[in-house]
Amino acid sequence: MPLVVLVLGLTRCEDSAYILATAQACLEIGADVLCLNLRGVGPSLGRTQVRDHAGRSEGLHAVLTALASEFAERGLLIVGYSLGGKMVLKFLTELNGRLPIRATISVSAPNDPPATARRIGAPRNRLYQRWVLASMREEGLAIQSPRPGERRAIDSARSV
Repeated sequence: MPLVVLVLGLTRCEDSAYILATAQACLEIGADVLCLNLRGVGPSLGRTQVRDHAGRSEGLHAVLTALASEFAERGLLIVGYSLGGKMVLKFLTELNGRLPIRATISVSAPNDPPATARRIGAPRNRLYQRWVLASMREEGLAIQSPRPGERRAIDSARSV
């Protein structure tokens, strides 16, 4: 059974309900599970100047490369959610080495960011946008030394 690597989405960490449910289901069928938070989220909130985003897959590559030899025989199954799903797709396009990846799943990846932002901003998603924006604001303001003007821009943001 391959190691299941769960790559989390924007503003989410390993204690998110969907991650706990997925991890539990994998454990119940005998799979080992690794939940991979993005840098700057959850326990690393405010502890890093380098943050992960859909265009940065170096951290994911480093983790999977480190696991490759240990799980060469069993393989890896990668599941990316939302922003993590987008990162997984980007990573796959850059994969030039042989990693023991058996399968990948991308769930709700925002492949068209402007269209995604418009959908989140739709009136019917007002509560969701408010929640996501508050989470993003908390993460952005937790940076130890924001660049000049960044704090003001974060505080004044009214949409994702």
